[in-house]
Amino acid sequence: MDPLHWWSALTTQFQEIASHALKDAAQHSSTLDSTQHFAKDALKKATDMASHLAAQGVHSLQEAARAAQAPAKAASAKKAPAKKAPARNAAAPKAAAKPARRAPAASPKVAAKKPAAKKPAAAKKAVRGRG
Repeated sequence: MDPLHWWSALTTQFQEIASHALKDAAQHSSTLDSTQHFAKDALKKATDMASHLAAQGVHSLQEAARAAQAPAKAASAKKAPAKKAPARNAAAPKAAAKPARRAPAASPKVAAKKPAAKKPAAAKKAVRGRG
């Protein structure tokens, strides 16, 4: 086989393949264009739908917040104004205003001691009378 003949046949075959590919591309370009157009429309519709749903969600949250605030505002409007606390008497002892402190816990040694026996009332009077 002649190499020139072989190369010519190969070139012709590639040209036929290329021309068929271009024809197919031209036929499919209209299909491709319509597919791209369809995809763009679908994307736009999906984006618009998502935006609309998000706007509805925000609107419903705002309404719920207003509805929750309405009873609180009504309740605060119905309440009587707060009365002032009475003024403190300057003569009142300050110790009465302070809360009582707890006695410190007894240590184990102190707790072990027995309490002293109480003196009878007659003995107390006798001690007072001497003085």
